Amino acid sequence: MFDRFVLRATGQVVSNESGDLMRMLNNVTPKPSDVLSEEEKLRRRIDLYPPSLQQEIDALNHWIYEDVNNGVYKCGFATTQVLMRGMARMRVRTRKRMR
Repeated sequence: MFDRFVLRATGQVVSNESGDLMRMLNNVTPKPSDVLSEEEKLRRRIDLYPPSLQQEIDALNHWIYEDVNNGVYKCGFATTQVLMRGMARMRVRTRKRMR
């Protein structure tokens, strides 16, 4: 996947992939000088990627990325009518699974 980038100015790795963003947000640590409201303190205690659900979350993210996000592109870039029909059927199965 080409969804991770390194900022030249800082060398910091950034991403636009939802699973990466979820894990990054889960690991944000406030600076000692930060003054947090009670609501913010509560939000910081919520685990977006609990160990007991990591396999399930990763499998779901993989399916969503491949069949939902990329499924549209796979269908649009199909080079033959046969491939396009196959991708279109996959999109129908995907929509049914999402219900």
